Amino acid sequence: MAPQLTLYTAKRTQTELALEESKLQYTRFEIDLQNKPEWYAPQVNPASKVPAIAYGGPVVSPDQPSPESEKLAESLVLLEFIADISGKLLPSDAVLRAKTRFFIDAVSNNVQSAFGAVIVRGEPAEKLLTAIEKVQSLLPAEGFAVGPEFTIADAALVPFLARIEVALGNDFGAFEEGTGPKTLEVLDTDAKFARYRKYFSDIKARESYQKTFDPKPQFRASISAVRGQFGSLIFISAMPLRIALSGEEIRSTARAALAVLKNQNLSACLVGGAACAIYGMTSRTPNIQGIDLRPYQDVDIIVVTEMHPEKIKELLVTHDNRFYLMPSINPQNSYKVLWFKVSYRRGCKVDILIPGILSIPKIPAKEIFFIQPFQDLPVVPFLVLLMTKLKAWADHGADARLHMQAKVGVDEGDISMLLDLGVKTYHAHLSKNTWLPESFVEESKRRVSEYTEKWPGTTRSWRAMGF
Repeated sequence: MAPQLTLYTAKRTQTELALEESKLQYTRFEIDLQNKPEWYAPQVNPASKVPAIAYGGPVVSPDQPSPESEKLAESLVLLEFIADISGKLLPSDAVLRAKTRFFIDAVSNNVQSAFGAVIVRGEPAEKLLTAIEKVQSLLPAEGFAVGPEFTIADAALVPFLARIEVALGNDFGAFEEGTGPKTLEVLDTDAKFARYRKYFSDIKARESYQKTFDPKPQFRASISAVRGQFGSLIFISAMPLRIALSGEEIRSTARAALAVLKNQNLSACLVGGAACAIYGMTSRTPNIQGIDLRPYQDVDIIVVTEMHPEKIKELLVTHDNRFYLMPSINPQNSYKVLWFKVSYRRGCKVDILIPGILSIPKIPAKEIFFIQPFQDLPVVPFLVLLMTKLKAWADHGADARLHMQAKVGVDEGDISMLLDLGVKTYHAHLSKNTWLPESFVEESKRRVSEYTEKWPGTTRSWRAMGF
């Protein structure tokens, strides 16, 4: 009997395509990236990313992974692993195996990088055409990436071709309006791309492709819905440009979201950078009356409800046509990103959090703060704000990815300023927050202990607040 194999994923892409082609038996478990299970990172993938595989060990419920199973991650690593255990998807010939790996490298260096450059950053569409032409030149006259049989080289390439086709066809990307369909027309009609078209057509006919790729993904429906509301895609036909927003633009975004939530009888408050600014943190905070805005471009809102964050986003889009949804730039993410229209090609991202996400407790309405001169902008209780910053510090420090670890120093700067505000300005103390759940307090105390071990000079401030 073959060892059990559980795939943890959020979207059907490279790994699942390879599994379908391999004919291996596997269990698929969907991970909600907006609200990841607490057990996922410690028991499956410490980096907290998908996809990941649990292999071997006893057959158990996927949400109770066995410590006896081997845990594996990273898409390209998983492709090779699937080929190894299935005895398929990699040619037996040494030269063809080398060509397979060379092809995968070409996909990463050309198609994947061009996808980010053109679709995400709005660079000239010719880069995408050049990348596809480069990979097309590696294809044999017939068959698939390296020959007559489907291999992991095809599994590495195909999801990008599928996403490119949908993005261009819907004119979705950070390029000038109309660029998408024009570029797709070149791919569909230019004789130069005849081999690409034949290859992609052959791929689409395969059962594995039809089972793992939805030709009508969620964001296509989302774009259609917005087109119906606005009559055009003038401002959402491209990703919003990440240009620094003014303090008034940040506040307008927050007020618009809070107004809709209030009208729906949903209690909500600001957290993150906006809340830090209102409490008076004078660095790395949105621009509110002279405070530096640039490091923060998002509005984070806690909504005290059991409603799923995706439903809340849809509610905001429905009740205020300045809000709109976009797919995540990470194709592995299944959730949509909420944006508020600031001006043409400029938007403010809005993150919706609910109790439970980031260990946020359920906040009673009477505990929500209103601070002058922003009485219309409710903020999270001070100690909850500080604890979310402390959790971010711990999470970034535990993350294996270098770009996440690089955030630790920034977190420590934020915490230092908040500690000063908590002691000197707000006289924050645990004894004044008896509503906080015991589990939240104990978890926070554990993190405070870890923090003071690294920064013993902050011990006095923590003690002054009851820790």
